[in-house]
Amino acid sequence: MALRHAALAALVVLPLAVVANLVFQRRMSPAAILFRVELPTAVPIIGAGVRTALVLAVGTVPLGYALDAGGLGLPLFGAIKTDRQLVILTTAIMIACLALLLDWIGGVLQRAATPRGIR
Repeated sequence: MALRHAALAALVVLPLAVVANLVFQRRMSPAAILFRVELPTAVPIIGAGVRTALVLAVGTVPLGYALDAGGLGLPLFGAIKTDRQLVILTTAIMIACLALLLDWIGGVLQRAATPRGIR
């Protein structure tokens, strides 16, 4: 496992000039470079960004209550106005569980989309 992480770290910090030289020696077309080298290497980073955006979106969805959008913001802000602590806690836990569930699903999809050699 440690060897795999070391190899991945070497791939991430591998200078672009070295990769360009290897690609040039194989005489790959620009499309082949994109689909065989650049995109597979970028999949984990793109996936991490998408997962972060999902969690951030779920965390900010309750603020849609201010725009009369409803959702989980309705019980949350209603409980804040009436000072019902149990409802506030329950709604916050539901929002956090939804964010964690979406992050887990995103992680599973990211792992499925990542090429074997990079995992």
